[in-house]
Amino acid sequence: MIYFTGFLNIILFLSAGFLFRKLNLINEKEISLITRIVIYILLPFSALKAFMKSKVSENFLKLAFFGLSLCLLELLLIFIFLRNNKNLSKGEKSIMIVASSSMNTGLFGLPFFETFYGNSGVATALLMDIGNSIYLFMIAYAILSIINEEKSRSLLNAAISGLKAIVTMPYVWGLAIGIVLSTYSVTNDQFYNFVSLAASFTSPLVLIATGASLTKLSINLKKTKPIWITKFALGIFLGYFLITILGFQGVEKKVAVLFSALPPPFMTVIYADLFRLDVEFASQIVTFGLFLGFILFTVIVNLL
Repeated sequence: MIYFTGFLNIILFLSAGFLFRKLNLINEKEISLITRIVIYILLPFSALKAFMKSKVSENFLKLAFFGLSLCLLELLLIFIFLRNNKNLSKGEKSIMIVASSSMNTGLFGLPFFETFYGNSGVATALLMDIGNSIYLFMIAYAILSIINEEKSRSLLNAAISGLKAIVTMPYVWGLAIGIVLSTYSVTNDQFYNFVSLAASFTSPLVLIATGASLTKLSINLKKTKPIWITKFALGIFLGYFLITILGFQGVEKKVAVLFSALPPPFMTVIYADLFRLDVEFASQIVTFGLFLGFILFTVIVNLL
């Protein structure tokens, strides 16, 4: 009954976003605005809420290591798939590398983690996302800089720029403050109520923006096949492999399985724009990934 209610809420908000876009009640700029509000304002509150009433897992380092290792293993796979592919341009390969080897945690996974596993699930996913963030903002950024021959940037400068991006992200600050408050058992009911109120808007807005994005599902499946094999087929297998090695159990194991099935992140589109690549191609990948991700998550949650 809990799962049914949870999925019903998710489907209702996704459907609302889909209808809003179809009826032209929101446009692309407004979807982008919603996404920015979530990233820069609401996600930090969600991170705070997750840790204020939850103890930081003893597997803190293992969870972060899991996120980073999964990204690196998927990076290795997509490099193998794309190595001899002469039908793709350098820019398309760059986009596919990011899409295949990093996770859409905050802007896709969060509603699922929160709905089915509560604060504990969100906290676990956010600790895994530390590794994903390190990869996405430092390693992936540096790789794209090299591939696209940004002569003004050395590898060191690219890594430093990525580190600055991590340090200045409000979400990271929310995560850090939440961990500190949890570690030292600092609680205040009025402050927690305020944080909870702000965080309560995160999942609905994420789902509405996601539903609105699903109105455009055109994709060249033959060209993008390496992404879906790496991200959803082999990615889940690699996730299980790491889960076994690291010995995750309970909620941590369930969240880790779902984390392994997360679709390509919205940063794929942002990087495409930053490096002057094909933004439309990147958007198609992210949108179709959201569609496949929702189907896969629905199956996995009911199997766990």
